Amino acid sequence: MGLRVLIDGRIFDVYPHGGIARIYREVLPRMAELHSDWKFAITVKNAETPSLPRHDRIRILSWKPLELRPARLFRRVNEWKRNRNEETAAAWNPGVFHSTYYTASPVKRCKAVAMVYDLIDDQYPFAMPNGPGFVGRQEKVLKEADAVVGISRATIDAAIARFGLEPGSTTTMHLDASPCFRSRSERERQEFRRRCTGGRRFFLFVGSTGSYKNIGTLIRAFGAAEALREHVLVLAGHSIRHLPEHLFDLAVGSRVEDRIVKLLHPADETLCLAYNAADGFVFPSLQEGFGIPLVEAMRCGTPVVASDIAVFREVCGDAALFFDPHDHVALARQLSRVRAPDVRARLVEAGFERARAFSWDRAAESLAQVYLRVAESS
Repeated sequence: MGLRVLIDGRIFDVYPHGGIARIYREVLPRMAELHSDWKFAITVKNAETPSLPRHDRIRILSWKPLELRPARLFRRVNEWKRNRNEETAAAWNPGVFHSTYYTASPVKRCKAVAMVYDLIDDQYPFAMPNGPGFVGRQEKVLKEADAVVGISRATIDAAIARFGLEPGSTTTMHLDASPCFRSRSERERQEFRRRCTGGRRFFLFVGSTGSYKNIGTLIRAFGAAEALREHVLVLAGHSIRHLPEHLFDLAVGSRVEDRIVKLLHPADETLCLAYNAADGFVFPSLQEGFGIPLVEAMRCGTPVVASDIAVFREVCGDAALFFDPHDHVALARQLSRVRAPDVRARLVEAGFERARAFSWDRAAESLAQVYLRVAESS
């Protein structure tokens, strides 16, 4: 009988549209194809969540809670439903448990694999919503796991240094962009600009409004770049319906409030067109675990301007213009520079070449080898 892998799908309960959920949507179906005798089960609250990975050999074990008021009256019922779901998972007899978001295995004496995405909650606790207990839970799960998989070498190195993990138990698994991200025609680029910005040239940011994303520095830079007075800044993501008040005030103070366009809940096809139509993609984060948008941009032939942090150097190599994420003047300089034809041509060519280093198929096989190694260990 082939390997059975139980996956705690908590990430689909809390962040179904984020980059972490995308990892499992891409990797799990590929592993199911690569290893036809393996079976997978994912425990989640709601089996109808649209972001869940789908495959004939991926089973969904759900326990949809009763969301009625007052909630305290139904707490015990929901605890009973969750416990029954865990009992079903244990009876499925998995050989490996995989934690998607720092949870312990519900199955005793089952080998455990944990994924580490970043250490941002530890590095910027004032900016994160998870609370003071999150880092402790993260450390406990990573230390107790039989193997830890990190999405970049920078993330693995940080986890080893911070939590004292054994280097021999860790693996780096680089991510990729979805296949739909590719270069499009000039006609399609012009049509997107016409619909999104009224035909004006623009720079693109993709992500959330979380403080560590450092959008404030981008807004300041956009206002300070004299050469970009005719440009628009497009902010794309699933959580930008309302800019936080401090960013709104900053946009007004920088006199760019009339040059910011929001692209809310963009489908991948729309996002691909946005990358293609942009003069450049800007990633000003103070820290990240990997940065899938970097690969998306490079695959689309979009010049990248990125924070000079270790993980972005790891992902982009020489296919980006880098800047100090604390220096909006340095960012403004790079935004102006990236429009030069020779600079743009070099970055586009280097980006296409660099993007070839990443593959979801290789990521899937890398994770599969970790499962096998853990399952076969005594």
